[in-house]
Amino acid sequence: MHEISIGGELLSPLTPCLFATIPAFWLVDHLLRRFGCYRFVWRKNLVRIALFVITFRLVFNFAIQCL
Repeated sequence: MHEISIGGELLSPLTPCLFATIPAFWLVDHLLRRFGCYRFVWRKNLVRIALFVITFRLVFNFAIQCL
């Protein structure tokens, strides 16, 4: 993966992965809230951060496989 040039500024190759992760995370988070899965955890915010990291890693692995 190489840097992405937008208007002469070099961006990290992780930037598109981040933008793809956000809607995927929102969808999974919404489903977990809707089905009441967060009531089984002690620290909801820690679980949400871990869920975001896991989702980011999955999107990144998918992006690497596609290249």
